[in-house]
Amino acid sequence: MNIRKHKREIIFLALITFFSFWIRFDNLGFPDQIVSDENYFVNFGRSYVEGEFYHDVHPPLGKFFIGLGIKIFGDNPFGWRFFACFFGSLLVPLGYFLARAIFSKKFIAAVFSFFILFDGMFFVQSRMARLDTTYLFFIFLAYLLFFYYLKSKSDKKLHLLLSFSGIFFGLSFSVKWVALAAGVPIFLIWFFQTPWFKKFKISKYLRLPFKKVNYISLWWFILYFIIIPLGLYLFIWQIHYGLTNTQPITFYENYKIFTYHRGIEEVHRLDASPWSWPLLIQPFSYFFEKTALSIKYLTDLGNPLIWWPAVISLFYVLWKERLRNAKINLILIFFTSHFLPFMLISRSLFLYHFLAAAPFLWLILIYLLNKLWEKNKKSRILVLSYLFLVFLSFVFFFPILTGQEISFYSLKLRWWIISWFPLMA
Repeated sequence: MNIRKHKREIIFLALITFFSFWIRFDNLGFPDQIVSDENYFVNFGRSYVEGEFYHDVHPPLGKFFIGLGIKIFGDNPFGWRFFACFFGSLLVPLGYFLARAIFSKKFIAAVFSFFILFDGMFFVQSRMARLDTTYLFFIFLAYLLFFYYLKSKSDKKLHLLLSFSGIFFGLSFSVKWVALAAGVPIFLIWFFQTPWFKKFKISKYLRLPFKKVNYISLWWFILYFIIIPLGLYLFIWQIHYGLTNTQPITFYENYKIFTYHRGIEEVHRLDASPWSWPLLIQPFSYFFEKTALSIKYLTDLGNPLIWWPAVISLFYVLWKERLRNAKINLILIFFTSHFLPFMLISRSLFLYHFLAAAPFLWLILIYLLNKLWEKNKKSRILVLSYLFLVFLSFVFFFPILTGQEISFYSLKLRWWIISWFPLMA
């Protein structure tokens, strides 16, 4: 990389990375108690430290990191949440590189990382001892290396990039099975380049927005995205058994995970249907304390000034482009792969299940913003004004993203939709 040529880009990346770590790690120990599902994940993390057996409804890797945080920093809120916050903070610069790899546009990459930095749901999920930012971190890495492979001009690098893409894909669903959805767009992008798919007329609409795309055979694809990830997944289970002093029973443990998720029927009080996620109808509430004069409320409310314009952008491009735009089609593949499977699930679901799909919905909005940005100087002022409002929105909602003590009047100012604060009912 020519450092002088990319000086502004390097400075920007340094600033957003610093700011991401700063605001996410600041006062990470609050709440100073276990909240919501942290109860499960923290106890499972402790099991690794104490060498005790446990059964969970998710694979082991995410709890490895929670246990490692406890081992390094102690059995305290900072230790529980350290690695979720670490990976969540890295999503900001990683998002920049991913968007840059997809669109080759610095503006799109910068705004994408800006959105991740100042979105409430991403912020809150990064500050909880949960699994979501961990699996998404590995998904972003898998996608990033896959796109580097697609555009690589060196044949020697192709298999190295694919190997690591497969490894990170395996690590992602070793944290949470929902990450398996990441395999869908990878498969589809590969399939669209195959000689037999190009025989169909629809192939002209589903081309990739790259001048030249590398292609591998089916057998190489199976090696990199089935055999390697699955082998890594099984290896992590063996480590799990060693740390918990139990005998290998991998098939049975995974069967129990499958039957648990399939058999859930009860409806959670904070259940939010998938159709409501992009509209921010009901965020997930983690914590609240109320006195006669004030309240502390902690919720993973997304930034409305990102989410709502993104929904409008989605319907606009579906009407305007009609699947004729290769770049939009690519983003729709990623978005629907991470969103539509939840429509088939009958168990209770929550806003944070939208974590992997949301960024790709935002990319549609950012693509349109980029068109405005490139239009003229007046349009640039309009775009910059909008981005400033996004930042102000994050600041405005910051007290309920961090559980700060505020007055009831202050809470009411932020109560735009009746369902936003269900614990107040």
